[in-house]
Amino acid sequence: MIGRDAAARWAGGLPRTFWWLWLGVLVNRVGTVVQPFLALYLTTGRHLSVAGAGAVVAVTGAGSIASQPLGGALADRAGRRPTIVGGMVASGLAITALALAHAIWLVALFAFVVGVTGDLSRPASTATIADVVPVADRRRASGLVYWVVNVGFSIAAVAGGLLAARGYGLLFALDATTCCAYALVVWRTIPETRPAAAVHDDAPGWGAVLRDRLAMALFGLNVAVITVYAAEFTIMPLAMRADGLPASAYGAVVAANGIGIVVLQPLLSARLLRLKPASCLAAGTVLAAIGVGVVAVSDHVAGYGLAIAFITLGEIANATGGSGLVAEIAPPALRGRYAGAYGLTFGVAFTVTPLVGGALLGDGGAPAPWIAAGVLSVAAGAGLLALGPALEARRAVAV
Repeated sequence: MIGRDAAARWAGGLPRTFWWLWLGVLVNRVGTVVQPFLALYLTTGRHLSVAGAGAVVAVTGAGSIASQPLGGALADRAGRRPTIVGGMVASGLAITALALAHAIWLVALFAFVVGVTGDLSRPASTATIADVVPVADRRRASGLVYWVVNVGFSIAAVAGGLLAARGYGLLFALDATTCCAYALVVWRTIPETRPAAAVHDDAPGWGAVLRDRLAMALFGLNVAVITVYAAEFTIMPLAMRADGLPASAYGAVVAANGIGIVVLQPLLSARLLRLKPASCLAAGTVLAAIGVGVVAVSDHVAGYGLAIAFITLGEIANATGGSGLVAEIAPPALRGRYAGAYGLTFGVAFTVTPLVGGALLGDGGAPAPWIAAGVLSVAAGAGLLALGPALEARRAVAV
């Protein structure tokens, strides 16, 4: 168990605004049950074919790619508070409309809107943390949000399974309700925190982000890093099936990942935060590379379990160094856009990985995608270490 002193180092000293936001994220993630069960709803509740359900889920994913860049721009232009509130209300309405839609074209349309609105608020919440939390505590604060997202996801997975057995309408009702509850928490408790530099008509826009070579290099490397973690959710179940393992085995592996994050992150956070961000991220890539290397030679549950242990540790290191680092290097007027660009890298990775990884895997469960992922992960780690001095120079003048 984590001791009182360790808990204070992990979670103490952060402003009240942060904790209200943290609570809102928890409420929202506990109710995020529609998207994980969307394919099942479409095939069993709406009687679509597997191909048709896959197409609708892909449309949702396409919408999510646009979600965070759009949310980042709104966070800087319209403000953090209205973007979170408006995004969450819009998400709740989109989920309700999807539940009520009958024609397939309406199902696809509202699935796209669900994708667009689902993470619209995330860059604004990240920017709010950067606005109110001192620079020295931003990585710690971002890690706490990542931790509570995993707590909420774990609860949602269990709750979603229980509710789905009683009718998919309950899933939609819970998801829409918690979206609006998050909006209410923010509306009642969190003031607008957008810096004055972002309010002016001549405030910088996306062009300034694209011209920041250091940030663009970091974002590019993050696509490579997240590709490895995306493989866990997109390629690994196919690899385990090719090895003759049941779906329940994959479910156990994924559950171990979530439980590992919830249990281990509080214990490891203080040590990881003592590392320079680039070193922390690079350590995560090495751990992930070991994990996918184990997958490449595994054909039984124990091997996959060992692999997920390394991947989980790498994921914790990445979460400790990633989002908070972006908040440190972003100019105050562009914190929303930088957070949105960082979020876009996840969408790109989760789109590319199943396409390329699936082709490399083939029907026989070839080790090629895992070897490629390991090489990519090590290369990304080397790139992050090379960026380290420039990142430290930028962090030294962060505000």
